[in-house]
Amino acid sequence: MDKAPTLETPVALPRVQGMFDVSRKSTVIGLRWPVVIVCAYLLLYSPSPWLSPTTSHFLLLLYVLSNAVLHRLDERLFDAPLFYIPLVMFDTLFLTTSMILTQRVGTDFYLTYFLIIILCSLWQDLRWSILAAVFVSIVYGYVLFRTTEIYDWSIYIRFPFLFVTSLFYGYFAQMARNGKVIKEQAEIERWKTVANLSAGVAHEVKNPLAILLQGVEYLANKTGQQDPDVSLVVKEMEEAIRRANSVIRGMMDFASIAQLNIMAEDLTVVIERSLLLLKNQFDRSHVEVIKELGTDLPQVQVDRTRLEQVFINLFMNAVEAQPGGGRIWVRTYGEDAAGRDGIAIIAEVENEGKSIAEEHLSQVFLPFFTTKRNIGGTGLGLSIVKNILDMHNARIRIGNRKDGGVIVTLQFNP
Repeated sequence: MDKAPTLETPVALPRVQGMFDVSRKSTVIGLRWPVVIVCAYLLLYSPSPWLSPTTSHFLLLLYVLSNAVLHRLDERLFDAPLFYIPLVMFDTLFLTTSMILTQRVGTDFYLTYFLIIILCSLWQDLRWSILAAVFVSIVYGYVLFRTTEIYDWSIYIRFPFLFVTSLFYGYFAQMARNGKVIKEQAEIERWKTVANLSAGVAHEVKNPLAILLQGVEYLANKTGQQDPDVSLVVKEMEEAIRRANSVIRGMMDFASIAQLNIMAEDLTVVIERSLLLLKNQFDRSHVEVIKELGTDLPQVQVDRTRLEQVFINLFMNAVEAQPGGGRIWVRTYGEDAAGRDGIAIIAEVENEGKSIAEEHLSQVFLPFFTTKRNIGGTGLGLSIVKNILDMHNARIRIGNRKDGGVIVTLQFNP
């Protein structure tokens, strides 16, 4: 008997929930709104000998629009450290300008700088927070001594206060990130154990199942049509064994660590081949496939066989979601890849069947999670899909359509 395989690389894992699981984009936008509010108060409610109401409104509108524009930017852009440099400089200079124009430089409004420093804690290194504090201190110090006549020596405490705060938030953010990494590593080890157990159990069970299936097929040939009751029982036994065998195959696919055969492939060709393999299934299920495949898209570096497995799984899920028939949309297109050279290739599979309950959306990629247990679902299909895409450094998102149904988005980076 062959030795059961063991797992050597991580399987697809659920994301560990924690402080830094809130997207950076949402956090950045959320932190900037208090700064916007402070600047709005300064510009609208503080008398200024240099500003007319029209100019104040224009400056405020400019700042509000700068934050609104962030909503339109790609999420991946917020993962690039260089993205924060112009953002922090703009916020610092705008806040400083607002205080200068409204003659509030020497007031406690300087505390708003701390929000900008906290923003820097989202970066990957404590050094960025310190550099931000240096920049803020230089700008604020220069403006303070050039525009005010404050001779209170306690004012100098503000500058070390900025540094201490930057150290605190930077250190706290670094520790929180380290804690998240430790949790993720523990989660990886836990799921590696699950995958190893799955592989071991599947390996030990598949051979007895094969023998049972051969025996049942032998009995079916022997009994023939002599006894309808016996024939019916044998048929039910055969179906039960085949269902168990499909579960075992799913477990082995989930734990599979076979080497990828990476080659440059045309994603449209891969999708067309997957659709061709399921043509009879679409016809029997009365499902219409609407193709909106992009042309002249760059090739992607993938294992064609495994990627076909991904699309077949997604297409079958779409068919099962609309048992009475319906439509499936499959489309491909390119979009700018933020922080990378070239464009990302996007593939979408959309159906108009049943939507996924909101409380289940975060669980659909968990191994053995299924809402179709009563009709033979194993809960391994999407886990296998996620595992294959992780091996390709690709991303997958799943969500509900507004008009009912589900849309699955795959992103292949250049």
